[in-house]
Amino acid sequence: MLSHGLKVLLAKNFIDNLREETRKGVQKKVEEGYFVAQVPYGYKKLDKNKTIINEEKAPFVRRAFELYAKGDISLKNVCKKLKEEGFIYTNVTQSISTGYLEKMLKNKAYIGYILHNGKFYKGKHPKLVSEDLFYKAQAVFKKDGKPKTSKAHTFLYAGLMKCAKCGRMITSEIKKNRLIYYRCTGNYGKCVNKSVYIREEKLDAQFDEAIKNIMIDEDLADYLSEILAESYKEVQIYTKEEQQRINKLLASLETRKDKIFDMYVDEKIDADTWNNKNQKIETEILELKEKLEKFKSNSKNFVSEGKRMIELAKNVYNLYRVRSLEEKREMLKCLFYNASLKGEKLYYTYNSPFNYFAKIDKNKKIYPREDSNLRHSP
Repeated sequence: MLSHGLKVLLAKNFIDNLREETRKGVQKKVEEGYFVAQVPYGYKKLDKNKTIINEEKAPFVRRAFELYAKGDISLKNVCKKLKEEGFIYTNVTQSISTGYLEKMLKNKAYIGYILHNGKFYKGKHPKLVSEDLFYKAQAVFKKDGKPKTSKAHTFLYAGLMKCAKCGRMITSEIKKNRLIYYRCTGNYGKCVNKSVYIREEKLDAQFDEAIKNIMIDEDLADYLSEILAESYKEVQIYTKEEQQRINKLLASLETRKDKIFDMYVDEKIDADTWNNKNQKIETEILELKEKLEKFKSNSKNFVSEGKRMIELAKNVYNLYRVRSLEEKREMLKCLFYNASLKGEKLYYTYNSPFNYFAKIDKNKKIYPREDSNLRHSP
């Protein structure tokens, strides 16, 4: 059962890693300055890389910025003004909503940037409005705003635990003795654990013990390496099947793409409809091709990634001890989920694959091989 469970785990780890590598491919495209999804209103894609200004829609965007940047008109009235002046948002929806207008006016894509996963990258597409006009509009949004405050101290376990009693987050604070304490935020003052304080040192000891419970010895590491080699054969079969499936999907998307173009040529759909549908298909094709490329390379990395995971299980506590505070926080997020406090007692669940390592009987020094009759008890 252990052998089967670990084979499933390692195969799943390969698939998860493949998904991550596919995201990395998309990330690389963004870093190079290209849109990987649908382009903003006012632009259009010529191919998977080149994006140009849509001269039919661009005037709508420019006029919206000009009106709002004056600072004497609300978003609602900008919507009305645009329609009154003959600026049509789409053939179906002639007037833009205030929600979409606000997103448009705050979109830095119009001054040459691409937002991806919360970070801005310099794009290779042309600017649709000037930076001066864009930031004038942002100033209007911020004129009634309040300055943001930053947190003075970073606590190791802040935001990582909930109260086992009421489900509220565990908060952290520094008391007069300059020691760090954690407690329940109180469920609006009703939770009994609100008055229970636990010192950070006590939490340190419990988390340390949980991390040590994941560690494996050399014998078990060797045994897992054998299972890893067997799993690689199964991954190769899976890889071949997935490549065939993706190639069928790509062929289907290319057929859809041709049909949509034929409909556009036959004037059954307008240019905007064709462009929107075509862009969505192009994005799907790009993602599938990226995934196909990763399948070709990642199956070769399967064994090395598995060995890295086994080495991590051997040395996880030693690695944790020497990390910085922020790095420790990231490791804890990787190792655990659903961590909670009940009084001063820590409860937690391990993330995969660490839940498997935690379940293994560490006192058992002999592990079964393929040519042995020994078996692990469930």
